[in-house]
Amino acid sequence: MKIFKSIINIVLTLIIVICAYKIIHQLKEYNDADKVYNLIREEKEESDNLFEKNINYRGWIKIDNTNINYPILQGQDNEEYLYKDINNEYIVSGSIFMNYLNNGFDDQNTVLFGHNMKNGTMFANLKKYKEEDFFYNNNYIEIELSNGQYLKYKVFSVYITDINDNYTKT
Repeated sequence: MKIFKSIINIVLTLIIVICAYKIIHQLKEYNDADKVYNLIREEKEESDNLFEKNINYRGWIKIDNTNINYPILQGQDNEEYLYKDINNEYIVSGSIFMNYLNNGFDDQNTVLFGHNMKNGTMFANLKKYKEEDFFYNNNYIEIELSNGQYLKYKVFSVYITDINDNYTKT
């Protein structure tokens, strides 16, 4: 019976160590992603020419009273920037990216993708639009295109969907 208790203690200790490692690793990845995006924001303010950094740069999205303030990329498919930043380096949060089928912002329905990160980054703050007060007081999305042109969209409707929704149908 004593051996059985010792084995259980060892197994439980291993589980705790593995869980602690996974939590620390995840927090480090979140912190690394924050550092990368802070550097990209600084670089944008200094040179404002991210197209030279990555030819897939399509613009910059910013929504007031959220932390949504990121470059928009567009890859050869919808998986290229799931876990890559503007430097084409691995990053847990990936990038905000445009559907590869879109023709810039000239299409009737331009789709942008971004992760809903547990630490509240990327598109996680879009959940704020479920709150009526936030919706009516923060309903503009600003996009600066790579050519310097600005677009301003007014949010008039919000709905929750899942990955199986036919988002390309207007």
